[in-house]
Amino acid sequence: MNRSPALPSSSSVNGRRWTAMILSLLMLAGCSRPEPVPNPEISPSPTPSGSTVSEKLNDQQLKELVAKMDVQEKVGQLVIVSFETTEVDTKTEAWLRTNKIGNVIVYAKNIENAEQATMLTGQLQSTIRGATQIPAFIGIDQEGGMVNRVREGVTIFPSPMAIAAGRHENLYSLAWSMADELSGMGFNMNFAPVLDVNSNPDNPVIHLRSYSDDPKAVASFASTWIKGLQEGGVVSVAKHFPGHGDTSEDSHFALPTVNKTLDQLKETELIPFETAIRSGVSAIMTSHILFPKIEKEKIPATLSKTIITDLLKDELGYNGIVISDSLQMDAIQSHYGMAEAAVQAIQAGVDMLILGDGKVLQPDSEDVQTPVIEALIEAVNQGTISAERLDDAVLSILRIKNDYGLFEDNGEFNHAPYEIDLESHQVLVQETTDQSMTLIRDEISALPLPTDSTLFISFPCVYPLEFDKKSFGEVAADSLFGKAVNVHQDPTQSEIDDILQRASGYDTLVLLVYNMADSPNQKNLLDQLLETEKPVVVICAGSPYDLQYLNDAPTVLCTYGYTPAAVQSIISVLNGTLLPEGKLPVEIPEN
Repeated sequence: MNRSPALPSSSSVNGRRWTAMILSLLMLAGCSRPEPVPNPEISPSPTPSGSTVSEKLNDQQLKELVAKMDVQEKVGQLVIVSFETTEVDTKTEAWLRTNKIGNVIVYAKNIENAEQATMLTGQLQSTIRGATQIPAFIGIDQEGGMVNRVREGVTIFPSPMAIAAGRHENLYSLAWSMADELSGMGFNMNFAPVLDVNSNPDNPVIHLRSYSDDPKAVASFASTWIKGLQEGGVVSVAKHFPGHGDTSEDSHFALPTVNKTLDQLKETELIPFETAIRSGVSAIMTSHILFPKIEKEKIPATLSKTIITDLLKDELGYNGIVISDSLQMDAIQSHYGMAEAAVQAIQAGVDMLILGDGKVLQPDSEDVQTPVIEALIEAVNQGTISAERLDDAVLSILRIKNDYGLFEDNGEFNHAPYEIDLESHQVLVQETTDQSMTLIRDEISALPLPTDSTLFISFPCVYPLEFDKKSFGEVAADSLFGKAVNVHQDPTQSEIDDILQRASGYDTLVLLVYNMADSPNQKNLLDQLLETEKPVVVICAGSPYDLQYLNDAPTVLCTYGYTPAAVQSIISVLNGTLLPEGKLPVEIPEN
């Protein structure tokens, strides 16, 4: 449901002029940091909603099931594969059945909308269960913010950093609502939340996906999110152990290094994971990062027995599923090879391996993944992977499937119809997003917008479906009676010249910026707009670390995402019906 921007929320104030109130909040909004939410109750054995403990298999029955499986079936349980289509076609079905695949990850390339996703998961569950007699994990990356694989027919939840910027009374309800939607579509595993402490402002891949640069805050927020997901019936996969927050490289494209000792990790990176383990998280994902002061061999955490078995399982006492990040990422594929890495990861203590990746144009993904499955089978047959290590991994997987009631379904697949109260979820999301809006400064009292003579400058919306493919500027112009101009995210000088010419006819300019480090011409555009000496309002819609480039902007609002709810919240701030009360969850370094 799209809320009209004219309707005030619970955080709103009457009237169009609230400058005096803003001034009293600036010190809090720009400098204070949100307090962590209280730690959730400790629940080592999550009981997902709708499950009946008495109908579950006991541990002896699970061990007997493992004993009856052949090597192909066991290896099939270790892998999480992807495929290319939006339905289980004849080729995909034959591949899943032949290789006795036990689990699947679904990417955006496989999904058109929620209704189609529901049909797809039903086909997958039916195919896999029919071939293996064991229910499948069907996983997805639905983190919220800008990382969502299903985008139409679902609620787009705020980013973790947006949640941390606002009040937190809705945190558990948000996570439970996300689980409600995912389980309704047939997903039973979500590769979320991110437990990385974003301590490196130059991190190119985490930023908004992290709650904070404060490890205790991350631990608190993430544990509540895990509790909501798991009590909503979805396996939560906390990531990326032992921490991806202090890197300046993206492991999708490089092999990052973190030069920290174990004691240093314990002071920051490991705090959220220790809390998550105490809170009963069911699965943890590994990172493809080198930690040379912990692992002497030049191998990343995913392949390190020292990190996976000795540290995570033995020292931290974790007994859930350990899942690798995708082995198709360049950190693994380009440096170690997928097949060799898969064998070494299982030896190191990893229980499940993600083999697929989300590349839309990846050809014949079965041809990329099948050799990895064959290498695992050969390693077992030759004793490179011991029978004991194999059975231990499979048993861990089946235990979690059993904990979530996946064996209890007597039909062809364990799958619920997609009948979800999206309207109530959207109300909850809008309220949370409203609370996250953070006014950094308004030195010229430009807010709320004092005149209808406003030019809105933005690039096309990341999530256009909510607004009939309109950009933020176009939606704002419709609501606030201004005019809009769209530019590329990294505008050319020709585009900038055109905007400057248009700007001459307006009293106020509103510019949306997004992840400026990746698009340096956004700074050029801002500088030239400021030279017009007109009031310029900057909407920082991506990483708050963009504030390093916005020192000269007199009015700046942080939104921690460019989602439909964020667009509505921005408009409410601009028209004076919402007072921005959010607080920065991270410290911004000097530029």
